[in-house]
Amino acid sequence: MQTLDIQALDREMVIVVCGDQAVSATMVQRLSEAGFGVIGPATSARMALALAAQAPAHMAVVTADLSDGRPGRDLARDLMSNWGVRSMVLEAGADAPSEWTVAATDAARLSRALVQADPKLA
Repeated sequence: MQTLDIQALDREMVIVVCGDQAVSATMVQRLSEAGFGVIGPATSARMALALAAQAPAHMAVVTADLSDGRPGRDLARDLMSNWGVRSMVLEAGADAPSEWTVAATDAARLSRALVQADPKLA
Protein backbone atom coordinates (compact mmCIF):
# COMPACT_ATOMS: atom_id res chain seq x y z
CA MET A 1 0.00 0.00 0.00
CA GLN A 2 1.21 3.51 -0.79
CA THR A 3 2.19 5.64 2.17
CA LEU A 4 0.75 9.10 2.73
CA ASP A 5 3.10 11.81 1.47
CA ILE A 6 3.36 14.68 3.99
CA GLN A 7 3.53 17.19 1.11
CA ALA A 8 0.18 15.88 -0.14
CA LEU A 9 -1.65 17.14 2.93
CA ASP A 10 -2.19 20.60 1.40
CA ARG A 11 -3.97 19.07 -1.62
CA GLU A 12 -7.45 17.62 -1.99
CA MET A 13 -7.17 14.08 -0.65
CA VAL A 14 -8.80 11.20 -2.56
CA ILE A 15 -9.18 7.64 -1.29
CA VAL A 16 -8.67 5.16 -4.15
CA VAL A 17 -10.57 1.88 -3.70
CA CYS A 18 -10.06 -0.76 -6.38
CA GLY A 19 -9.62 -4.53 -6.30
CA ASP A 20 -7.37 -4.62 -9.38
CA GLN A 21 -3.76 -3.77 -8.49
CA ALA A 22 -2.75 -2.68 -12.00
CA VAL A 23 -5.74 -0.38 -12.41
CA SER A 24 -5.38 1.08 -8.92
CA ALA A 25 -1.66 1.77 -9.42
CA THR A 26 -2.45 3.66 -12.62
CA MET A 27 -5.30 5.54 -10.94
CA VAL A 28 -3.01 6.58 -8.07
CA GLN A 29 -0.36 7.76 -10.51
CA ARG A 30 -2.77 9.76 -12.69
CA LEU A 31 -4.61 11.36 -9.76
CA SER A 32 -1.26 12.37 -8.24
CA GLU A 33 -0.16 13.83 -11.57
CA ALA A 34 -3.43 15.77 -11.73
CA GLY A 35 -2.63 17.41 -8.39
CA PHE A 36 -4.69 15.30 -5.98
CA GLY A 37 -3.27 13.85 -2.80
CA VAL A 38 -3.95 10.11 -2.77
CA ILE A 39 -4.80 7.85 0.15
CA GLY A 40 -4.44 4.16 -0.62
CA PRO A 41 -5.04 2.29 -2.75
CA ALA A 42 -7.39 0.10 -0.76
CA THR A 43 -8.51 -3.22 -2.23
CA SER A 44 -11.50 -3.78 0.05
CA ALA A 45 -14.27 -1.82 1.73
CA ARG A 46 -12.85 -2.72 5.14
CA MET A 47 -9.44 -1.30 4.21
CA ALA A 48 -11.02 1.85 2.75
CA LEU A 49 -13.03 2.47 5.93
CA ALA A 50 -9.88 2.04 8.04
CA LEU A 51 -8.02 4.55 5.86
CA ALA A 52 -10.90 7.04 6.08
CA ALA A 53 -10.80 6.76 9.87
CA GLN A 54 -7.09 7.58 9.93
CA ALA A 55 -6.60 10.21 7.23
CA PRO A 56 -8.72 13.23 6.30
CA ALA A 57 -10.19 12.69 2.83
CA HIS A 58 -12.23 15.04 0.65
CA MET A 59 -13.60 12.35 -1.66
CA ALA A 60 -13.21 8.76 -2.81
CA VAL A 61 -13.03 6.93 -6.12
CA VAL A 62 -14.53 3.45 -5.77
CA THR A 63 -14.65 0.71 -8.40
CA ALA A 64 -17.15 -2.14 -8.46
CA ASP A 65 -14.49 -4.87 -8.12
CA LEU A 66 -13.64 -4.80 -4.41
CA SER A 67 -11.71 -7.79 -3.10
CA ASP A 68 -14.18 -8.45 -0.28
CA GLY A 69 -17.17 -8.56 -2.64
CA ARG A 70 -18.93 -5.62 -1.01
CA PRO A 71 -20.75 -3.34 -3.46
CA GLY A 72 -19.04 -0.01 -4.08
CA ARG A 73 -22.34 1.80 -3.55
CA ASP A 74 -22.59 0.43 0.00
CA LEU A 75 -19.05 1.56 0.74
CA ALA A 76 -19.84 5.02 -0.65
CA ARG A 77 -22.83 5.34 1.68
CA ASP A 78 -20.69 4.32 4.67
CA LEU A 79 -17.93 6.77 3.77
CA MET A 80 -20.48 9.57 3.61
CA SER A 81 -22.39 8.68 6.76
CA ASN A 82 -19.29 8.04 8.91
CA TRP A 83 -16.83 10.66 7.66
CA GLY A 84 -18.66 12.96 5.24
CA VAL A 85 -16.56 11.66 2.33
CA ARG A 86 -18.40 11.88 -0.98
CA SER A 87 -17.64 9.20 -3.55
CA MET A 88 -17.48 8.65 -7.27
CA VAL A 89 -18.49 5.03 -7.89
CA LEU A 90 -17.19 3.68 -11.20
CA GLU A 91 -19.99 1.32 -12.07
CA ALA A 92 -21.56 0.92 -15.49
CA GLY A 93 -25.02 2.46 -15.77
CA ALA A 94 -25.27 3.44 -12.13
CA ASP A 95 -27.44 6.35 -11.07
CA ALA A 96 -26.06 7.47 -7.73
CA PRO A 97 -27.97 9.32 -5.01
CA SER A 98 -26.78 12.91 -4.70
CA GLU A 99 -26.38 12.75 -0.93
CA TRP A 100 -23.14 10.78 -1.20
CA THR A 101 -21.81 11.52 -4.67
CA VAL A 102 -19.10 14.05 -5.45
CA ALA A 103 -20.11 17.42 -6.84
CA ALA A 104 -20.33 17.67 -10.63
CA THR A 105 -17.21 19.84 -10.84
CA ASP A 106 -15.21 17.37 -8.72
CA ALA A 107 -16.54 14.45 -10.78
CA ALA A 108 -15.41 16.17 -13.97
CA ARG A 109 -11.90 16.77 -12.58
CA LEU A 110 -11.61 13.19 -11.32
CA SER A 111 -12.94 11.82 -14.61
CA ARG A 112 -10.41 13.79 -16.65
CA ALA A 113 -7.57 12.42 -14.52
CA LEU A 114 -8.89 8.85 -14.61
CA VAL A 115 -9.59 8.74 -18.34
CA GLN A 116 -5.90 9.47 -18.83
CA ALA A 117 -5.28 6.44 -16.60
CA ASP A 118 -7.57 3.99 -18.38
CA PRO A 119 -9.98 4.96 -21.19
CA LYS A 120 -12.21 1.99 -20.19
CA LEU A 121 -13.14 4.00 -17.06
CA ALA A 122 -14.67 6.81 -19.15
